[in-house]
Amino acid sequence: RFTEFGTDGGPAAKNLEPKFNSFTKNISVHLGVVVPHVEVKFTLFMVFRWSEF
Repeated sequence: RFTEFGTDGGPAAKNLEPKFNSFTKNISVHLGVVVPHVEVKFTLFMVFRWSEF
């Protein structure tokens, strides 16, 4: 489990960023809409914060 966060999101963001980018490109191609750019480090922060509840 990745729980370390740095200014760049830590090891979790570094490992998930290529997969997340591939996922958003796939969604854009199949739905025909542009998915806005989302910073992976902020997404991971929110996921870890919500998992504490």
